Amino acid sequence: MSVRFRRHYHLLLLFVAAVVVSGVALRNNRITAYTVAGAESARRPTVNYNNRLDLFDATVVHEVVVLIAADDQKKMVTTYQQTGNKDWFQADIIIDGVRINQVGIRLKGNASLRMAAGGGMRGGMRGGPAGGNFAPLDGAPVPQEAQPPGAGRFRPPEGFQAPGGVPPQEGAGFSGTPTGALPYLVKLDRFVKGQRYQGLAEIALRTAGAFSDASVLQEPVTNYAMNSAGVPIARSAYVSVQVGDGQPRLYTVAEHVDQTYVDRLFPDSNGVLYKAVQPGNTFAYLGEDPTSYANVFDQETAINRADLAPLIAFIRFVNEASDQEFAEQLPGRFDVVAFADYLAVHNLLANNDSLAGMGHNYYLYYDFDAKKFTILSWDANESLGKMTMGGGSQMDIYWERVGGMFGRGFGGPAGSGRGTHLLLKRFLATPAFRTLYTERYRLLYERIYGRDLLAPKIRELTALVTAYNAGRGIVAQAAYNAAANKVLDFVAQRNEYLKSTDLLRP
Repeated sequence: MSVRFRRHYHLLLLFVAAVVVSGVALRNNRITAYTVAGAESARRPTVNYNNRLDLFDATVVHEVVVLIAADDQKKMVTTYQQTGNKDWFQADIIIDGVRINQVGIRLKGNASLRMAAGGGMRGGMRGGPAGGNFAPLDGAPVPQEAQPPGAGRFRPPEGFQAPGGVPPQEGAGFSGTPTGALPYLVKLDRFVKGQRYQGLAEIALRTAGAFSDASVLQEPVTNYAMNSAGVPIARSAYVSVQVGDGQPRLYTVAEHVDQTYVDRLFPDSNGVLYKAVQPGNTFAYLGEDPTSYANVFDQETAINRADLAPLIAFIRFVNEASDQEFAEQLPGRFDVVAFADYLAVHNLLANNDSLAGMGHNYYLYYDFDAKKFTILSWDANESLGKMTMGGGSQMDIYWERVGGMFGRGFGGPAGSGRGTHLLLKRFLATPAFRTLYTERYRLLYERIYGRDLLAPKIRELTALVTAYNAGRGIVAQAAYNAAANKVLDFVAQRNEYLKSTDLLRP
């Protein structure tokens, strides 16, 4: 043994010991390590946990267990109730048997979260009064029929009838019972840089939405229909979620719209993603100051490489262009086919909780090279007529009679306001774009209703949950069956109405 080798022998022993310990500690997890360099390193994982079961395999009910300290779990909810803040907390998570330590978790959502959390709703919605209960976003008085009593829990308007005739209660969803289950966002790299699960940095654990529905079918059925019709939407699947010592509940797990999602959808593009965050926004031009849009849009990606300038320029164009300029120049600035598809599919599936209804739940992606925007969908848990007061089956094809969750009196601040989204209004008022919309509407109708996509999928998902639920009790089976039957009835009623319209009548 050489002198040099003897001198460093102890270092070799330490290295071997470290390798052995690491192998034992990680023997149950499959981990892929990446070497990253350059400007792209922020978009690539450094540690990626794999699993034989794809997270969005819709043929199984997935399982997620969130291991979080009881005090942190309680603080997460009380902080939101008292301040409206959705603070991050550290937890460990087990996804389909694979454990990942030190992830971030926080509450997620707007109306769905307020319904589930109950109690005070201070500042929970953008533009709401800091330190006060929910009010219309423009500061107007809350109409008496929608005034939240006492602690700020939702009280249905006088004479309100929920689908199925179930009498609603304060703080309740369409089922007549408090929604309970809380929606969460899990950020795998919040505390460990570059940490991923199956390439994902973030996943959303989503509930039935603002109005309780035991089947939680709206999102998986809508996403399936949109994917089948060729309209981009986040991947999703049923999942059993247990948080802390709570009981497992039926949720959906959804791909979060972030840089990873953009890279999957536009693999060769270079751009920036904006999220519409203000319910009720009408796409009003508020000037060139980016801070004026702080409560209306969030910049989600390219934080150090871009700003709101492309978005503000597009909003200014939509507001100030003449009819001729709008008709001639919009296709060069905006993917009009994607927008026609967006409007058509949300109408076909009666999703009022979208740009065309509530003025939010969409993203705008700007491609720097093409100098062009495209629209992306998000959040379909109020689809299939849930937010139309039971009348969604006859939602007007051109979005002229939509209905809403609260009816009159819920407007918004500058940039949100009451009334139709200006981009929608001008698009459908332009003859060439209205013609495009009707053509795409007919095509998507045939892809969804003409092929009878929905009813078989609903029955398939019902059978899946029923089989999984036996002996587990993540949902009351009778309530699930009743809710699933209502969704089936709605789909049939929507199709019958559509077939009776001038556009689709044989």
